[in-house]
Amino acid sequence: MIVGVPSEVKSGENRVALTPQAVEALKENGHRIIVEKDAGVASGFTNEDYKRAGAEIEASHEKIFESELIVKVKEVLPKEYGLLKEGTIIMAYLHFTEGLLGSKRAFAEALIKAKVVAFSYDTVQANGLTPLLAPMSEIAGHNGVIMGAYHLQTHLGGEGVMIGRMAGCRPAEVVIVGGGSVGTGAAKAAVGLGANVTVLDVNVRRLNELNEIFDGKVTTLVSDRHNVEESVKKADLVVNGVFFNPLRTRKRIVTKEMVGKMKPGSVIVDIGCDPDGPIETCQETHHDHPTFTCDGVVHYCVPNVPGAVPRTASQALSNAILPYVMDVANKGWVKAVSENAALRTGLNIASGSFVHREGASCQKMEYHDLEELLKTA
Repeated sequence: MIVGVPSEVKSGENRVALTPQAVEALKENGHRIIVEKDAGVASGFTNEDYKRAGAEIEASHEKIFESELIVKVKEVLPKEYGLLKEGTIIMAYLHFTEGLLGSKRAFAEALIKAKVVAFSYDTVQANGLTPLLAPMSEIAGHNGVIMGAYHLQTHLGGEGVMIGRMAGCRPAEVVIVGGGSVGTGAAKAAVGLGANVTVLDVNVRRLNELNEIFDGKVTTLVSDRHNVEESVKKADLVVNGVFFNPLRTRKRIVTKEMVGKMKPGSVIVDIGCDPDGPIETCQETHHDHPTFTCDGVVHYCVPNVPGAVPRTASQALSNAILPYVMDVANKGWVKAVSENAALRTGLNIASGSFVHREGASCQKMEYHDLEELLKTA
């Protein structure tokens, strides 16, 4: 199969989907890999690195989209819609089951109109876990704490508190909303820096797991209004690791009223960055202008935090997705999803239809049963 790896065109996105090591593995399985010129440079991988791994280097972004299988990091952007061709297989983070319904619906319509086959890393599930989302979520949580610590500096509008322990000084208070992969990554970073860490989650079983993981070094609380309000009020840094699903009730976790009671110069890092999401004062920002201040609180709301550490993030992403990419390349998408239950959960669109029930519901679009489609494919 011809596998194309394009440069990412989304603002601030510096990752590349496949490393030279992954390219070499695909090449050894008989596939032809075409990498866009300089696609991996920001991640520390040169064109020569890819050539040595067996890839061809192509200067034209348009030519990459002529590949049978396109392996990306982020979704196809509107300026790329015209490059989509019927039957092309695309693997990327599509996020149809999360917010921003308007822009996501237009994107879904473009994929359906073009009759591409679209896999979304974020919906792949194996043994109840999301193995292709988890590594990026953990990086986002970890780096979110680093960014939060940085913006606590006075010259950036912060209150001037260092996240770390100094003799005779009270350590910073870090509050993490959500105990999943993002929250775990954030807690690891915050504990490592010496902060007092509180994690809030609605799942008591998960809180018990976090108690064991951190050996009692974090405070775990049930995420109810009282606990959230009291925790946020004392926080120097709040990290949100909760992603809202349009099918579920969008009840604010951190309200504007709560933000107004926070200490002047404290910082909120919202990994989800959904304007209709858990933090009422959130507005999406970008790496070039990452913060704004609301009610005296600095907000860092960059949606692709891992894009700021592309060398680490690209390696972690490539390691995670390679077995799935290899399966599709070796077998073709029909046989691959027929034999691989986890991969099947990642298939969102095929044959001009949504075949992922939750994605279709979130985008308010028609759903077609995948099993019925596979019988005729």
